[in-house]
Amino acid sequence: MTPSSSFQYGGTIGISPLSFSNAAANRSIFTRASKFKPLITSPNRVNRVSCCFDDEPLTASSAYDVLGVDVNCSAAQLKAAFRTKVKQYHPDVVTRGGGSDSDIMIRRVIQAYEILSNYSKSEIIERECLDPFDQPECEAIDLFVNEVLCVGKGCPYSCVNRAPHVFKFSSVTGTAHATLQDRWWGLGDFSYE
Repeated sequence: MTPSSSFQYGGTIGISPLSFSNAAANRSIFTRASKFKPLITSPNRVNRVSCCFDDEPLTASSAYDVLGVDVNCSAAQLKAAFRTKVKQYHPDVVTRGGGSDSDIMIRRVIQAYEILSNYSKSEIIERECLDPFDQPECEAIDLFVNEVLCVGKGCPYSCVNRAPHVFKFSSVTGTAHATLQDRWWGLGDFSYE
């Protein structure tokens, strides 16, 4: 970094890195500073960083327009529209000079979904990357046969009592075995011991 380079924040005046004493007088530079990232620029070139897209933040009514859904849409329709728009404007899909526009549109789509849903931006992004078994939609009940523990009808882990349509007790071996009941194809019961 050279002394001639300057920092530019959201369209306000540029200040030199060596003259931070002026920052106390101009507090508008540091308002909402967490959303701004300083850019090091040359003296002949000015780069600006804006927290808003097209210099206007999204409202609830414009968020519906961005996602292309009706005001009375369900949560499932909202999620489907969000996924469709993200796929439509994904940088790998949009080629031939539309990269900067696709980046702006992706951000607008995420912001619109954040406004209309109960999720924050980090939850939206992280939810797509998480293991679905970490937060399942319903309770999973194990119905596996444990040959060591599931011996006889009286065992406390009896899968025969928990799922009688799947497991049957074999009096010959004294253990439970899984059966496949195919009612639709009429093939009868198949067993696997």
